[in-house]
Amino acid sequence: MVTAQQSNFEEAFSTALTTEGAHRYRALEIECFNRRIIAEDMSRALDIPIEEIDFIDEGAQSRQGGGDYATSAEEKSHLMQVSQTIANRLQTGRSTLDVPIVVRLHPNPDAPQKYIVVLGNHRIRGFVKNGLKSIPAIIATFSDPKTLRRFQKYNNDPEAPAKANSEDDLLKEIDDSILEAIELGYDPNDNKKDIIKLVTTEVSEVVANNWSKQQVALRVNNWFDKQDDTFYTPKVKAYTCQDAIRLGAQMLGGQYAKLEKSGNAGLKGRHVLYSIDVDSTNLATYLGYLMMLQGSIANHNANIKVGLVLRHRTAKISDYETLVQKRADAARSVVEMLNCVKRLGIKKVIVDKAIFLPQYMAEGSYKEDECAPIPCPL
Repeated sequence: MVTAQQSNFEEAFSTALTTEGAHRYRALEIECFNRRIIAEDMSRALDIPIEEIDFIDEGAQSRQGGGDYATSAEEKSHLMQVSQTIANRLQTGRSTLDVPIVVRLHPNPDAPQKYIVVLGNHRIRGFVKNGLKSIPAIIATFSDPKTLRRFQKYNNDPEAPAKANSEDDLLKEIDDSILEAIELGYDPNDNKKDIIKLVTTEVSEVVANNWSKQQVALRVNNWFDKQDDTFYTPKVKAYTCQDAIRLGAQMLGGQYAKLEKSGNAGLKGRHVLYSIDVDSTNLATYLGYLMMLQGSIANHNANIKVGLVLRHRTAKISDYETLVQKRADAARSVVEMLNCVKRLGIKKVIVDKAIFLPQYMAEGSYKEDECAPIPCPL
């Protein structure tokens, strides 16, 4: 029996089964945040109906409210200026945009829109104000939520750097980056200097449009000054996306052992490996990825085999029983995705293997064999 949720899930991606649909799902794979979107990217942009893009969601883009280019009046606001620029271009017959916006497949399969904005909130609103119904956009995929978050900040207003990232944006990125470093195993007491160096270096590149490395370093040190010495104790080991790919490739063996990257970028010998953080990623997104793969080989006889390396944001798991339950939930979601694959007629892309990476608690708690993957039933 097909549920209403499954029906919506399938409808959101069904157009990818046609030739036109496969073209529409050409995706730019972003594995590192410092990929600048430039004018040359217009060549790969698609003209996407604005009604198919969610640009209202407060979490869609890191900076939506924008800011005034001048401090005087409403008509000087960023949105007003963007709208007026688009209107002037329409009147003079020029291209409405020099650089495309960026969207990704909507993470919520029940959402009425197919996509959600990553870059270009003001430009979409400017198009709407000028009565335009579609907009040049690149469909992108991201290796993990951290890459998506940093990609947005890195690409914020390179032409108006003073307005790129606010201090709140910077402090939030510092906070997220320090906690992520701790979840990866850095001890906030023993490895404080290492964390400061790592976070300062990484965040400085993310917000380089309008913050110096010295400014970032000052705020990173201030972050620690405000914390109690025992504010956080890591409980469980966490994997980065790259860790997961490296270990998962070794554990799956065969052709998968040759792969070094997640997704199509690592396509060799008709094998693809996806690293999935099942705690923060909707598997509907990966149904879209499988459809993209189907479109990429529509005119070929060969099939593509896909391996799934599943991992948890394990620093949020308090005990082994919770880990077992979360794996069971993830396995059910994978089976549901594969059922949708069959119903949608995706025949050339075969999910060959799926495993959970072994987990272990930090000190004296349950530990799984680091060399033994946990099978995920398909």
